[in-house]
Amino acid sequence: MKSKTKQQVLIGVIGALLLLSFIGAFSTLFQQAQVSRDTSDDRPEAVIIFGDLKTSGYWELTEVISIDDNAEGVGAQNWTWAVGQDWASGAGTSEDPYLIENVSITVDDANPGLTIANTSAYFKINNVTITNANAEGHGLYIIDSGNGTIINSDFLSNGATGLYLDNVVSTTITSVNSSLNTQGLYMANCTSNVITSSYFSNNTGDGINVIDSDLNNFTIEASGNGGDGMNLVDSDNCTIIDSQFISNTETGLSLYEDDGDTLDNTIYDNYFEDNALNAEDNSTEANNWDNGVDTGNEWDDYSGVDANDDGVGDTAYSISGTAGAEDAYPIFSDGTDVIISLGGGDDDDDDDGGKKLSVEQVAGQSFVMFTAGLLIVLFYAKRYVAKKLGM
Repeated sequence: MKSKTKQQVLIGVIGALLLLSFIGAFSTLFQQAQVSRDTSDDRPEAVIIFGDLKTSGYWELTEVISIDDNAEGVGAQNWTWAVGQDWASGAGTSEDPYLIENVSITVDDANPGLTIANTSAYFKINNVTITNANAEGHGLYIIDSGNGTIINSDFLSNGATGLYLDNVVSTTITSVNSSLNTQGLYMANCTSNVITSSYFSNNTGDGINVIDSDLNNFTIEASGNGGDGMNLVDSDNCTIIDSQFISNTETGLSLYEDDGDTLDNTIYDNYFEDNALNAEDNSTEANNWDNGVDTGNEWDDYSGVDANDDGVGDTAYSISGTAGAEDAYPIFSDGTDVIISLGGGDDDDDDDGGKKLSVEQVAGQSFVMFTAGLLIVLFYAKRYVAKKLGM
């Protein structure tokens, strides 16, 4: 009976040691491992990810709202009137902007669902959804205004344009989805605005049209539109980076001139795939289709090679159009390489002694390490326990 008890104790102790060995081996390995992405030969890091936007509709409105800060007199619909409604608040300052939040507007009207006009006061539109079924009806229309923030909002299935900006300055648009409209975004005479992490896709016409608008910055996705993904016309000194233009029926991104110049626009770190024509530049002035140093754009139809494997194509990518433009540093990708860095930093393989391994290599090393450790632990555990128990 005593011998049987000793054997049970031995088995239990060895089992516990093996379990601890298993946990320890893999814990150590993956604490040291840092999953990273090799951006030297893959598409830009800043791929826009749209999570599920919070559902608006705390106030469900079925009539258009028009806020004109020049309006005066009895019943004038200006910001003073607006903050008297349940769905608006704020004081119009940078610290306490006028706020329209958690509102759904569903109308069938030739007028826009929501209009903001003639204001320099600070305002914010957050978690708002606008649908206007009228063939002439825009979703959100902002004119002769500035200092706005539009965030986490949807402009869907509007008969005309989801988001229409006319003479708008210093306004930020973030995490906006303007889809299933005739046109996603129209900007005319707009200066110094920032549009980031926003989605202008699956519209029946163009995704974005920017006309006579300078010094605007875009990080967007314009995909699956029935026309062009984005047009930049008579507009200067705009930046388009970390954006995607995918599966547009016509051109992914087009630059041209109507009655002015389109020049000094900078376009890099963008991804172009499966458009009828990825890009076209018909400007008479120079634009920059790379950052001028080491990074251009990723083109699904780039036919060059990357002989030195530095993530940049060895020959320039020619942009269609009369401008004769080219991307001097096309991003070269032969597929997404998910790698795990062991013991090293974030840079190249040999910069700080770290060694980058593929997932398959890590799995193989893990198995070898674990098996070897298991055998060693089993051997010494058996000897130690046997000695202690006098077996």
